[in-house]
Amino acid sequence: MRRALPVLILLACSAMVVAQPAPGKLTWAEALRAKKATLYIYWYESRPFIYENENGQMAGIEQEILTGFKDYVREKYHVDLTLQWKETQNFENTYLTVCNETLPGAFGVSAFSITQTRKERVKFTLPYMPDISVLISSKNIPIVQNGEEFDKIFSGLEAITIKGTTYEEDLHKLKAERGIDFKMRYVPSYQNILATISSSENAFGVIDLPTYMVDLNKNAGMSVNRQNIVPFKREGLAFITPLNSDWAEPVNEYLSGAKFQLTIHPIMGKYLDHSVYNFMEDLASSADNEVMLLTFEKEIQHRDQQGKSEQILRESIFRNILTASITVVLIFLVIIFLLYRKQNKINQQLTSQKKEIEDQRISIERQNAQLEKRNDQLSHLNEEKNNLIKILAHDLRTPINQVQGLAQLLLTESPSFNEEQKDYISRIIDSSIRLNTMIGKILDVDAIEGNRINLQLESIDVNALTKRIVSSFERIAGKKDIHLTFMPAQEAAMIKGDMLYLTEIVENLVSNAIKFSEWNKNVIVSVATCEVNVRLQIQDEGPGLTDDDKQKIFQKFQRLSARPTAGEYSTGLGLSIVKKYTELMSGRVWYESTEGSGTSFFLEFPKA
Repeated sequence: MRRALPVLILLACSAMVVAQPAPGKLTWAEALRAKKATLYIYWYESRPFIYENENGQMAGIEQEILTGFKDYVREKYHVDLTLQWKETQNFENTYLTVCNETLPGAFGVSAFSITQTRKERVKFTLPYMPDISVLISSKNIPIVQNGEEFDKIFSGLEAITIKGTTYEEDLHKLKAERGIDFKMRYVPSYQNILATISSSENAFGVIDLPTYMVDLNKNAGMSVNRQNIVPFKREGLAFITPLNSDWAEPVNEYLSGAKFQLTIHPIMGKYLDHSVYNFMEDLASSADNEVMLLTFEKEIQHRDQQGKSEQILRESIFRNILTASITVVLIFLVIIFLLYRKQNKINQQLTSQKKEIEDQRISIERQNAQLEKRNDQLSHLNEEKNNLIKILAHDLRTPINQVQGLAQLLLTESPSFNEEQKDYISRIIDSSIRLNTMIGKILDVDAIEGNRINLQLESIDVNALTKRIVSSFERIAGKKDIHLTFMPAQEAAMIKGDMLYLTEIVENLVSNAIKFSEWNKNVIVSVATCEVNVRLQIQDEGPGLTDDDKQKIFQKFQRLSARPTAGEYSTGLGLSIVKKYTELMSGRVWYESTEGSGTSFFLEFPKA
């Protein structure tokens, strides 16, 4: 649809507040250097030139042309363009937005006609198709033969138009040149003028030739008359850019090139019909416009008559087919009746089978009741098993602690032992500690599953706690020549938590980092703060996690692919306990790991 703006609106263009400018900051020259750019395309619906289809995607003649331009600059200049489509409130706002735009990478699309007045406010590309409009009137208004008849008949009629368009401009020009007076009725820009005139009496208006020809092709018998006056011609339909933009240069290069000439015909055929587009091309270069228009209209009407004849023939064939179909249906009804009688017999058999199935259902219900009873027995046995595990775990701690205490007493009060004897006693102590740790894990899991955890929340200095824990692991790390580093936060790192559970969480992660690291590696424990959280990070240079490890890392009793490097023992419970305790204290735990490149575990808690 071709549009123009009245003089008053053009004068207000520079003062009017429009939408915020698009971030198309690069000029074409800068885009050539950067090899990429973003263009903001301001648009308002004008079918078939630009619109949004039922899938929410941009479509239309202008969308196809700009997509072709995007491919053109990528192939020729290796510049990647991103087209950002920005819908405006109406056609006038599209024009005014580009008029006031200061960024070069902006375009306006909505079937803009090239006019001299607009050239003072925006820059036009070369036209991509001819710009021709015709005068259409209601069917009850006769076709005039000369200017005198026109003045007499059209004076006092109502003109239908859209404000701010070349349709309105052509009507004002017609009124001034002929010196006649008629009323102007404005309709919204989304409304079809041709349909409005067709449904009205004593109305007329100006519309673009493509719209008229497409609608005529669809409905050759529509109730309008085209008046025999010379069509209105302009330079053509084009895209607009801000005056300071240099993007018209590559667009013009594309529009004037051989590749565009090969692609424009399929595009026009897709949205207009090849015959309409070819006719407009011929009409734009012809001097005898009226004869060509009449000839084309007659061809369309002739095709319409042929179509109606073919439709009558198709309807006759359809009636014959319908008669034959009814006969076939009657035959099928007889067959259905016979089948119905047979179905009755089958239904009786099904009733008998249904009774058998009901008996089976009752039997299954009895079996289900027995299974439920068995499940209750198994649940009771499982509970007894858990109680036994807890009793054994508690009872085992006392003798293990005695063994550990006696071994430590021997080591400290018997200096006469040689190195081999001391090594044996140290192994006894380590084994005792490991057994106590395993028992603690088992009791921790049992407490978690039984929901018997009792949090004792208090203010905890994470810097001090973490430093103490790291210091306690220095001897163990030293046995494997692992360099254990602690990096405290630069400011106070206080949280609300359970001191016992937080200690176990950090000890688990530091122990794992040492346990799964090779000799002469680094383990870094750091504390950091942000506005609302305190974060701990335990980073190692171990084997990292495989994809399979990541699927089961926080599950109970899971052995991962990595193995302790000095024969240490792993129950597969530590990380599941870490996750449970962390979440109980309103924290979160996660990891980052690449196979073969180590693992970092992160703990994050709200600040106190």
